[in-house]
Amino acid sequence: MQIAGPPIGEDGLLREIRVLLEGEGAYGYVTFSMGAQPYLNHLNVYGTKGTLRANLNTMAMTVEKVRKLPKMVAKFTANLEPAAQLVGSTVETVLAVALRRMKTYPGIGQNIRRFYQSLDRGEPAPVDGPAGRENVWLLGEIEKFFSASHGAGPTAGHGQNGAGSWTS
Repeated sequence: MQIAGPPIGEDGLLREIRVLLEGEGAYGYVTFSMGAQPYLNHLNVYGTKGTLRANLNTMAMTVEKVRKLPKMVAKFTANLEPAAQLVGSTVETVLAVALRRMKTYPGIGQNIRRFYQSLDRGEPAPVDGPAGRENVWLLGEIEKFFSASHGAGPTAGHGQNGAGSWTS
């Protein structure tokens, strides 16, 4: 794992965090930036047969697959296919909002419901303990990096003695 962050902002807060993760046969890259406008919350998954792009703010997802098309045809289908997917997703979102079926953070509520259902049914939790521990470990590693290299941590004050602040 590699972690990097730019200089601390004038207000004593870290402006951006970048983390490169290495797994078994795969890599992950996470960027957290407080300076980007508009606020973006995206998940991109790059595979050998295609790419999935999920916009978690707008609840839109596109899938781009490798197509065996002539290069000149592929140039415009590479734009038309995701555009059609975005239009379809936009229509779904409009209907969900109009019918009051969409909540601000639908995934959180769904995960909580799934957790309580697993308790009621005596089934395994939707996320197991090792996965939870892995996330807590990763946040701890990021915190250690910034505490050691920038004097920043969850208990550091905003700009005290030139140190940056962040909370996990």
